[in-house]
Amino acid sequence: MPKHFEFHGFDANSHVKIRLKSLISQILSMAPSDSGVRSTIKKVGDEYFGEWKVTSVNGPFQAQAHAKDPELVFESLFGEMSKQLVTWEKERSRSVS
Repeated sequence: MPKHFEFHGFDANSHVKIRLKSLISQILSMAPSDSGVRSTIKKVGDEYFGEWKVTSVNGPFQAQAHAKDPELVFESLFGEMSKQLVTWEKERSRSVS
């Protein structure tokens, strides 16, 4: 499960990095077993823009969000990505049945 984190336009403090890693680990536990993830967070002015991409043979999953606080961006990304992965899991379960 390769993980790649990028921060542009700001230096993420240790608290931000720990929170990001925790949420990404939760996402990867929900994702297909062959998944890798790329997280990009950039600061433009006083806004943070984030994108998570999870790649797998089962297809790409992608979420984007923006907010004035990087942790709010992570929470939004986590929520959107979780929805996609839950939908994938339900569809996979139906096709196996």
